Amino acid sequence: MAYDILKINKEQMQSQIDDIKQALEDYIAFGEKPFDEEITSLEGMNTDFVVKFNVMLGDLNAGNDGAIKSLAEIVSLAETILLNFQKIDDKAVAEMGFNREE
Repeated sequence: MAYDILKINKEQMQSQIDDIKQALEDYIAFGEKPFDEEITSLEGMNTDFVVKFNVMLGDLNAGNDGAIKSLAEIVSLAETILLNFQKIDDKAVAEMGFNREE
């Protein structure tokens, strides 16, 4: 019997981290500036709506780097948390005199 002192589903947590990583990779595949093509298509159109829409798309492009960095940081922090949970659990198991694979 394996001992897990912390009652945390580590496999499920790792699966969720992997899902976020995959989503981030998929998002990055759209490109650094995902709305460049749309912005180019709007050039030369001069209605109030198009101008505002163009500005909104430009803002989304500008914020894209920050979103990618934030998501990457979330992945990194989640991996660190999972690793720390494992270290705490390993230490508790050892201090209680259990063998991990009993």
